[in-house]
Amino acid sequence: MRNFAIFLIFTALFAGVFGVAQSHDTDSFAASQTTPTPEPDGLFGDPPTNSATIFDLTTTPSEEVFYAYNGEVTNGALVFNAPVDDEAYADFFIPVQDYSIEMDVTFSSFDEETIFFYFLLRVQDDFCNVEFAYDPAFGEVYTTVRLAEGCEDWEDLDFAEGPVFNLNQTYNMRLVAEGNTYSMFIDGEEILSVQEDSFIDGYVGVIGILGPAEATITNLVVTDLAVASGAAAPRPTATPGQSGGLFGNSPDSTPDSSGGLFGDNPNPTPSGDLFGGS
Repeated sequence: MRNFAIFLIFTALFAGVFGVAQSHDTDSFAASQTTPTPEPDGLFGDPPTNSATIFDLTTTPSEEVFYAYNGEVTNGALVFNAPVDDEAYADFFIPVQDYSIEMDVTFSSFDEETIFFYFLLRVQDDFCNVEFAYDPAFGEVYTTVRLAEGCEDWEDLDFAEGPVFNLNQTYNMRLVAEGNTYSMFIDGEEILSVQEDSFIDGYVGVIGILGPAEATITNLVVTDLAVASGAAAPRPTATPGQSGGLFGNSPDSTPDSSGGLFGDNPNPTPSGDLFGGS
């Protein structure tokens, strides 16, 4: 089992920048916060009438609900290009209760020693969330939940094995948060399902990869499962933080001035395998 502690250290550094717009140039790094403006009919406006789809890439997404770092949307596809010692990710600032994220993903390159394809589900105002981390090079998936003070520590949930991803081959992935159950499916097969009672709703969250890696995501759809089932439960209410940023005050974590989320020490030494053994 490949050491998972490196991934946990990397994502801990990410915790303070969810919802923070970042800009890079060749000489400096700057971070600025973007606060969405509520629409008259809801936090982000209402989804299409009678539609369970709350996000897709058939049209250019609004920066009020979507932000990509080291990624871009082009021709209906989300293209990630994560540099060495950095990552690429997409934030979805959409409050919802029960939902699924489905996509087709094709990796054109990755480093098998560093790659993780991660999903942060039901992200809370303080960044607590349930997390799936998939290792496409070795076919391993881990789940954790952030619960400790400041949501900077993890509680292990489960581990499973899945398919090893071949480069330039497309795989269908589906993540589901419904009730207290969180599940991952690959090509229609359930890989892992866990129960966690901490959160009943939250923001759709984040999908991302650790570099160096390149991936293309197509047919990306976020579905409100309550609407899809006919229950049509309202989305949870939420208010953008008044202190700046979508979620208001967040843990003190600022991208390093040298550029990138991981600063000058991108390769922390893990203290041991999260699940024991190696």
